Amino acid sequence: MKYNIDGTAVNEDIFNMYVDQRNRGKEGFGVFDVSEMNLVKNSNEDKMISWLSKYDSNFLVFHHRFPTSTLNTKRTAHPISTKGYFGNTQYVMVHNGIIYNDDDLHKAHTELGIKYTTETAEMGYNDSECLLWDLALTLEGKQPRTE
Repeated sequence: MKYNIDGTAVNEDIFNMYVDQRNRGKEGFGVFDVSEMNLVKNSNEDKMISWLSKYDSNFLVFHHRFPTSTLNTKRTAHPISTKGYFGNTQYVMVHNGIIYNDDDLHKAHTELGIKYTTETAEMGYNDSECLLWDLALTLEGKQPRTE
């Protein structure tokens, strides 16, 4: 993530940070342009680099990964968003790790009518989306905070 308060573009800085840590994963890509509230995902490195070179922004959240819990697809790439669910408020998350109670969280969220954007019939869902929804529901006061 990078933000320039003076409004200058951060795209080149994000690209350079990616190059410096490219070995950490190049199988899934996503960028959230906070200024435009635009989320772009891809499973192709060249297409994501092309996006970074075309569109200037002063506030970007960028993620690249080596998938551990799902196949490498555009749909399962991070960032993950709650777009539209909470009206004008949108939560966006990137996460590296494994969620061990994801089945329980997914079931509870499904009962609330939440549809996971990463879910497909063939491969299930990205476990990180469980964390996003649980945090967003807590922040919105839709469920109690836990210690």
